[in-house]
Amino acid sequence: MPIWLERDGKDSTIFIETIGGTWTWEEYEAIEAEFHAMVGQTNERIDLIIDARATIAFPPGIKQHAEVALHASAAQNGIIVVVASKLVLEMLHILAKEIPELGKRLYYTSTIEDARRIIAEDRAGPLSAKNGHCQN
Repeated sequence: MPIWLERDGKDSTIFIETIGGTWTWEEYEAIEAEFHAMVGQTNERIDLIIDARATIAFPPGIKQHAEVALHASAAQNGIIVVVASKLVLEMLHILAKEIPELGKRLYYTSTIEDARRIIAEDRAGPLSAKNGHCQN
């Protein structure tokens, strides 16, 4: 499976979802279900880094799937930081403009280190007022 999920450290409240190569929405939904099950086991804020550097593009239907994923999110979810190539980041920036609610929680950058920094800054004082915050 070209999508997998892991904690960013042993007891971390940050998860990294890695997407590589060619994948399907069914594979993504299976990982999302696993993520939401883990999130449901805690009352702590959980942030998600989606590492999509090894994928060139998303399968068709990204807007529909993004809307479904957004509404299925648990209340304690923090922000989502996507790490990807410039092309994928540009596509996500457009998507965030089309789905304003998504833009409030979606950030994007080009490195895992920057993703961790964005999460740390948001935890210190919410960055969420900056719609579609891009750090690439």
